[in-house]
Amino acid sequence: MSAASLALRHGRGIAFIAVVAAAAGMYAATKLPKGVYPEVTFPREQVVATLPGAPAATVLAGATRPLEAALASVPGVQSIRSRTIRGAVELSLLFSEDTDMAQAHPLVLSRIAEERSTLPAETDITAERVLASSFPILSLNVEGPYPSEQLYELAQYTLRPALSGLPGVGLVTVQSSEIPETQVLLDPLRLASAHLTVAQVSDKLRAQNQIKTVARLDDGHLLSLGVVTGEMTEAAQIGNTVVGGTPARPVRISDLGTVSRGIAPHTTLIRVDGKPGAILNVARRASGDIIALDQAVHARLAELQPSLPPGVVVKPVYEQAAFVSDAVRGVRDAVLFGALFAVIVLALFLRDLRATLLAALSLPLTLGTTFLLLRLAGGTLNLMSLGGLAIAVGLVIDDAVVIIEAVHRHLENGLSPSEAARRGTDDLFWPVVGTTVTTIVVFLPLGLLGGVAGQFFASLSAALAIAVAVSMPVALLVLPPIAAAFLKPARRESAGHSLARRYSALLGKARPLVVGLVAVAFVVLGALAFNRLETGFLPEADEGSYVIDYFAPVGASLQEADRLAQQIEEVVAKTEDTAAFSRRLGAELGPPVATLPSRGDIAVRLKSGKRRGADEIMDDQRKAVAAAAPALRVEFIQVLADMLGDLQGTPDPIEIRFFGADPARLRELAQDAAGRVKDIPGVVDLFDGNEGCAPELDLDVDPLAAGRQSLSSQVIADQLSAAFLGEVATQIRRPDHLEDVRVRAAGPSNSQETLLT
Repeated sequence: MSAASLALRHGRGIAFIAVVAAAAGMYAATKLPKGVYPEVTFPREQVVATLPGAPAATVLAGATRPLEAALASVPGVQSIRSRTIRGAVELSLLFSEDTDMAQAHPLVLSRIAEERSTLPAETDITAERVLASSFPILSLNVEGPYPSEQLYELAQYTLRPALSGLPGVGLVTVQSSEIPETQVLLDPLRLASAHLTVAQVSDKLRAQNQIKTVARLDDGHLLSLGVVTGEMTEAAQIGNTVVGGTPARPVRISDLGTVSRGIAPHTTLIRVDGKPGAILNVARRASGDIIALDQAVHARLAELQPSLPPGVVVKPVYEQAAFVSDAVRGVRDAVLFGALFAVIVLALFLRDLRATLLAALSLPLTLGTTFLLLRLAGGTLNLMSLGGLAIAVGLVIDDAVVIIEAVHRHLENGLSPSEAARRGTDDLFWPVVGTTVTTIVVFLPLGLLGGVAGQFFASLSAALAIAVAVSMPVALLVLPPIAAAFLKPARRESAGHSLARRYSALLGKARPLVVGLVAVAFVVLGALAFNRLETGFLPEADEGSYVIDYFAPVGASLQEADRLAQQIEEVVAKTEDTAAFSRRLGAELGPPVATLPSRGDIAVRLKSGKRRGADEIMDDQRKAVAAAAPALRVEFIQVLADMLGDLQGTPDPIEIRFFGADPARLRELAQDAAGRVKDIPGVVDLFDGNEGCAPELDLDVDPLAAGRQSLSSQVIADQLSAAFLGEVATQIRRPDHLEDVRVRAAGPSNSQETLLT
């Protein structure tokens, strides 16, 4: 029994199954996670070790080299790239493509734990897998007519917990440079009179601010805990802490200085729309739906808005869901228009409305079933899978068109609809099977590519192959019985017959030599055009937002770098297409990185609707920034391209690397290479790799003089650190969180609101 006969005998059952599968697929499409890229696993791990205040040479010897040696033995590691700056080192572990990163991460942590005892005691290490979900999908400015430390507390202790419990949400972080703390400012003269040091006061305060369970007491039917507590919740308790003196004349902290509410020392600066504020970053879990999460965040913020202080505004400065929504709508419209044009062409040729609608029916049946299979396979809707479906539209309707056209031809020959459906399907059964299998075989190898590119194209090839594979049974099993039931005997000849006669006449007049020469000419023209085509990993797109990375001279202070960056802010603020922006200095987004205090970025969101293209805006601002802030090195890049570069560990599209043992010679070679490539058309934001050296003041300890005073280098360093930087001795309990208490020597630069004297 032929496939056509089987389909005609069980037509109702087959049609019912097809409709149910398509309907289930349309529902599944609303539940499929939507994102920009497929869920790609990058063979890379990021390790950051911080050694606060240590010179780069010390970090290199004490942390970089030991960690490089230890992590090089992790199975699968092919190379390690390290970047050492003052106080920190960033190591990028690049693994082989076949490495299971879920198993590699515990091995990295194990090697770090084994090496931990050999590193300086104050070293802090963070290791993290590099994932697309490491970057935020939504960045929100929190601003209002309040001190920035209050905006930080609002974002950290109200907004962040409210958003952290949403379905699909990943890490929610808050960035702000004004973090409140309680400060104990000690008078150096009073300290000297009391024969105390800052470190000793810190130890006394830390020992006093303790809470400990010391007993469990049975009292009838109740179990009571015996708790010894010196917990501090008010500034007065800190001031009354005894740190020296005698039992008759105790010395309290309030006798030595003041307890004040202040701001933690600035290591970063955060600005929103040109003024102090806080940035709330929301990331998603792996395989999370970006659009659904974005909608949930906005809904939760709308619920919280009435309870927020008057005047507080929370607005997005980067919203990945907007780009994803535009991309989904664009592909949807492309599919619909493609289907519409295919139907119009079919109607013009067949001159039969029923046959035209019947062929068009294959699209919802095929695409709906494809969505169902993608859902069952754990796929997502992203730019690559949607692109595959867009390509598949023409291939899907092609199978239906040839079957319906064959049936229609037999109807024109006078056969009944049932017999025409059987013969038309039998005539083209094997050609349809052959073309479908050929198409699948052509596209499937894209999914076999290795590396990150292979993971991207696997999503495209899988979606396309599934759609084309589903179109075959739809054309051969579903459409024939429907055609037999709904098509009528043909009353007039289709347009295809007259065109076929003209085509045959044209072929008879064609000369093989002329046809061959024309074909060769087209091949040559195609080859020339191919060599002039621009290349890239992903197509260019206007995301509606971009990032300006800026680099002040390495030796610039935080205040000087901030002053220079404000000139970029002025350029951005004056651009009429700007909707919102936020700025970071000494901090970045994404996985842990070692960031110099002279480096930062500005995230810019453009207005929606009619405006100039992002590339044009960036080009104009690049020229304006070069004129307004020539001391800054800047790089303009759209957010997704920047994110993809960071994920792969190559932030710049093109890098020229030099290897050798002489740093001075390497710098010379880099400068020479930069000079040679700077005039190449299309090159922008060129950097020769020489960031310069940060100034450093060495305070050498005289061993003989220090020994006479019974002092060691450690004691001297601790005293100077306490005097200039202070020490977080303990924490004071606020109603819903703990706040750091910093003890330091008071100086002329200390101007804080005094709570207790």
